[in-house]
Amino acid sequence: MQNIINFQLNNSEKIVMSCEENLDQINCCTEGSLTLIEKNNEILLSNDTIHESIFVLHGQLQKALNSDLILHRSITSDIGCLYNEELQDKPGLVYEKFDERDHWVGYNFLLWSSNMATWLYNDYVGNIILEITPVFPGNFISFAEDKISYGRWLQNYKPYLIRKLPKEVAQQWLYQADHLLKKIEENVEREMREYKKKQPNEN
Repeated sequence: MQNIINFQLNNSEKIVMSCEENLDQINCCTEGSLTLIEKNNEILLSNDTIHESIFVLHGQLQKALNSDLILHRSITSDIGCLYNEELQDKPGLVYEKFDERDHWVGYNFLLWSSNMATWLYNDYVGNIILEITPVFPGNFISFAEDKISYGRWLQNYKPYLIRKLPKEVAQQWLYQADHLLKKIEENVEREMREYKKKQPNEN
């Protein structure tokens, strides 16, 4: 795996995007990982296609820089805690219609989810907040294999990381995300041209 982009948060923390391909080879189907590096820890945040992960980040950064990601008024406790409640089908959450399906309002602020959930939102005075929260591991294994009581786990729940993202850092991340998306588009267009050249001419 090689690092494609470092999204630097501060002097000691960054989100690293890595994949098996170099920048000139990645396309819309290239899979990669996003990992938080802080102190001596490495926390996997996303393991999807690079295009999907960065497309979501790009869109959310634009909204956050315009202060369009203010938390829904129903999110009065930690969003990661509520996310785990939603995954457990607990009552009391607020939903809205999206593509004719009920959609928990908290998903509007979700960047990525693995064994950690990553959130980007504006607080009530417009600051951009990056938050990373744990996800109950029982959501990813069968009930019979679940050795952890959700109720006990929730009692010890706390966000893993909450950081104010300075606007100049958010702008830099947006620039990096935009550059990567354009590079993927260029690579796909080049691959299509090369593919067409290899096709036999039809008379």
